[in-house]
Amino acid sequence: MLTDTFSTIRRSIIAFAIASKRASTPSFPSIIGTGFVIDTQGIVATNRHVVLKLEEKLGDPETSDNVALALTFSEVQRAEGAHVLTVLPISLRRWDKLTTFTSSEDFYGEQMPDIAFAQIAVSGLPAASLVTEPGSWTVGTPIATAGFPLGTQALAIYERVNQVAPILCSGVIASLFPFPSPRPHGFTIDIMTLGGESGSPIFLADSPQVLGVRIEVYDPMVHYQQVRDAWAGVRIPDGR
Repeated sequence: MLTDTFSTIRRSIIAFAIASKRASTPSFPSIIGTGFVIDTQGIVATNRHVVLKLEEKLGDPETSDNVALALTFSEVQRAEGAHVLTVLPISLRRWDKLTTFTSSEDFYGEQMPDIAFAQIAVSGLPAASLVTEPGSWTVGTPIATAGFPLGTQALAIYERVNQVAPILCSGVIASLFPFPSPRPHGFTIDIMTLGGESGSPIFLADSPQVLGVRIEVYDPMVHYQQVRDAWAGVRIPDGR
């Protein structure tokens, strides 16, 4: 069930955020994107444009008034007669993004795959399970995604923080690139998106296994979300 799937994968999902070093009073950091843990040593998959936004907001790290953070979210626990979920800000050790991409065969995705990786300064977070079996991407497969649409705004609807957890959406795989095949170049889903969800995992609705990473592709007539295999860069069809 999707409820069980989300409960399992939620702990692997993190938010990328920017906080001010000079804030006079504590404030919730500004969320600019989503990521998900793919290795328990703190390796996180996200979008290239999320990392570029982090770099833009930071400027020169030596003189910047801002700091880049990863926000992690604990299990819900009961403490002193109440239920508590802890949001823990974690520093980023480093990040890397694709700068060049070539394919040995015709490729039907974007020229520069929107993929990046970061390492956060914590280990032991559960890593998402990644789907690698050919034929796992089929049109009509029920899928879901979870992240932070509208960034911090969606968490502070009533002029204060009133929720602190990834927001879940569900739908189906709508199409495969360039057509249905065992190892497609990418795929689209029928879920509307908002800023802040970039970098969210796309996972099976009935199992916490990740099929790809969510990126934004806008067309004036149709608004789809195009995704890639975050852990492998881009898949090349095997000809079968």
